[in-house]
Amino acid sequence: MGALLLGLALRLAPIADDPLHPDECLYASWALAIADGSDPWLRLAALDKPPLYPYLLAGWSKVVGPGPVALRMLGIASALAGLMAFSAASKRLYGPAPALAGLVMMALSPAAVALDGTALTDQPAIALALAALLASLRGSGVAAGLLFGLALATKPQLLAFLPLILAALISRRRQWREAALGVAVVASLVLSYELVRQAPAGFADMALRNYGRDSSASSLPWLAREWLAVLRWSWADPRAMAFWATVCLGGLVTVLLNSVTSMAIGDSVATGAALSLLLYLGANVVLGAPAWDRYTLVAVPLLAMLFAWAVARISASLRRGYGLLASAILALAMATLLLRPAQEAAFGRLPVGDTSRWQGIETVAAYLRGQVPGRATLLYQEFGWHLRYYARGFTQDLRWFRDDAQLLAEAERAEPGYVLLPADAGGRRQLALLREAGFSIETVLTAYRHDGSPSMYLLRLAGRPV
Repeated sequence: MGALLLGLALRLAPIADDPLHPDECLYASWALAIADGSDPWLRLAALDKPPLYPYLLAGWSKVVGPGPVALRMLGIASALAGLMAFSAASKRLYGPAPALAGLVMMALSPAAVALDGTALTDQPAIALALAALLASLRGSGVAAGLLFGLALATKPQLLAFLPLILAALISRRRQWREAALGVAVVASLVLSYELVRQAPAGFADMALRNYGRDSSASSLPWLAREWLAVLRWSWADPRAMAFWATVCLGGLVTVLLNSVTSMAIGDSVATGAALSLLLYLGANVVLGAPAWDRYTLVAVPLLAMLFAWAVARISASLRRGYGLLASAILALAMATLLLRPAQEAAFGRLPVGDTSRWQGIETVAAYLRGQVPGRATLLYQEFGWHLRYYARGFTQDLRWFRDDAQLLAEAERAEPGYVLLPADAGGRRQLALLREAGFSIETVLTAYRHDGSPSMYLLRLAGRPV
């Protein structure tokens, strides 16, 4: 219970500090379109995700609220459910003490602390997959299949958990068929949704267009290094990573030495976790997926499960009293190593889940609401998904421009005209371009990051080219 409460407290710390990530804004805008009835089937949305999460987020916003903190509380609730499912599953597999060691690692993982308090798809999908694992261990094949199907309908990358789920069902052949039936039921519902939705492009087609970037043979070694580099945020401290590797190696040594009898299902699940981790990393490398920090979240419970297994193996190789003591020492050592980076993650001191680029967008939205005429045109190239959420329902004409030529053409037509530019080299170049074209520019608002540096400029086109 202490590990759960500490993990919850750390995850709650950062949820109100920063603006939503662009993907959070996109998902939130889908949820708002569902909740207010403006696009209940998301026919107008370029939906590249399965449909479950937008509707889950819409229902959550109806009950809890549509604001950023309220939306992020869904991630917190999902993360807590995932921690509880992991604890129950690992306790069944390895006993209370090793389960606690695994839970400590999952609860204090800096990547999870930094990213669980977000409105992204990962946390609900992981919680559903871990619930499917628990259902498998409890002998409910249908429930396992339904839950795993729902996980896939939230985030398809959770297909990587398939070896883990199958390992839990390995001794129950009939339940494999029941689990497959449960997945098929969810798949049929998703297919029915797509048939009813009748959008110009299905979510699967959009996902294939958007997912991955470079899978050429020459890029595979570079991508592999990128993914291994981002995986380190599971610990954020080389000492914690080395400790995890040492303990897992110790567990493997006990198996090779045959010093303890087989743990049967526990060993199978650990093998499944290792295969799931390799499948997840390997598939993303082959598909050329970008190694973004939030993708670490899927790996964290797999790494924690392997840690719990290794602790159980080491403890089982010792006398009963010494084994329990060893489990407690290993859990305490992992907690000690992870506590500091977990605290740094909670207070935004790690480059994980960094949204500082968009800090100040709330100030811009407030200015647009109160100070910019409703008939005005606001031009932007960046911040589009943020405006889609934070400026939803505003009467101004929010118009995206593709390149410099379109910026100049739209600026000539805008009356009155405003431009939102990032406070970086690209934004300064576009500002200079407007001035060179003869526009008189007035900076009506400068938004700032928490460190005092400017993040974006809201400019008014106060004059026309002669």
